[in-house]
Amino acid sequence: MKLGLPVKLAVFVVLLFAAVIAACLLWTPLRIKYYVSKYRSDDAELIVRGIRGLLSIGDKGRNELEEILHDEMQNSTVKRRVLLVDALLSIGKDGIDILSKELGGGEKETGFLAKYWARFNEPVKGDEYDRYPLHLAAKNGWKDAAALLLSKGADVNAKTNNGWTPLHWAANNGHKDAAVFLIEKCADVNAKDNGGGTPLHWAAWSGHKDTAELLIEKGADVNAKANDGWTPLHNTARWGHKDAAALLIEKGADVNSRDENGKTPLDQASDDKTKSLLRARGARTGGELKKGNAK
Repeated sequence: MKLGLPVKLAVFVVLLFAAVIAACLLWTPLRIKYYVSKYRSDDAELIVRGIRGLLSIGDKGRNELEEILHDEMQNSTVKRRVLLVDALLSIGKDGIDILSKELGGGEKETGFLAKYWARFNEPVKGDEYDRYPLHLAAKNGWKDAAALLLSKGADVNAKTNNGWTPLHWAANNGHKDAAVFLIEKCADVNAKDNGGGTPLHWAAWSGHKDTAELLIEKGADVNAKANDGWTPLHNTARWGHKDAAALLIEKGADVNSRDENGKTPLDQASDDKTKSLLRARGARTGGELKKGNAK
């Protein structure tokens, strides 16, 4: 039986449509595979091309990129992570959006990284303390940004103009997780600032008990003296941080340590609860100790 022209055309259209659908179904996976191969390269330009290509595909390409990026940011070498961050930040907003999902601080942390990534080893322009980006990351508790900055070559013990290291900033602001990370990366737990204060002095000053405990566990000197003779216990007593004071005493702080003026933590205590705690643990004022020695 012969088919009429209209029937032949109809069959042709159906077959053509089926072929187009099949091509489309195969084309997207092939494109994804192609751009992933570019992304896997060690060449910076090819990595960028691969990322741009995957993003151009739409949701499927973006999902593929996010999946492989997450795996690499967790498991790849330091050099590879730096290459990937370089590539993502060079792309602009889309790259920053992708990277933000990998950082605990989200858009704020990623925006910070984008701003200072290229100048990671320079003091922040206009900053009153001449802080480096790593100091700011530690101050904000941005552990992921700190890790990437260190991967790029930042100095974990760099000092600001007041002598603070990144660990001082993390301790003063109570960012325990960031402090742990910095110490693991060889931060000096007993580094002294221009006034002789250690990270433990500043954790105590601000009343961050958990951070203070972490620092002591990692080797911080609980009786370290600043230039004026103040110990961490002087600091915490001065601001009435009773719980932090109790911790320091439990860890061996000298309740009768005297500063350059002969003052003890009890002399500096600013509230009755802290004074009572110190008294209960055998603390005396400088004057009382002086009288006792005179007998």
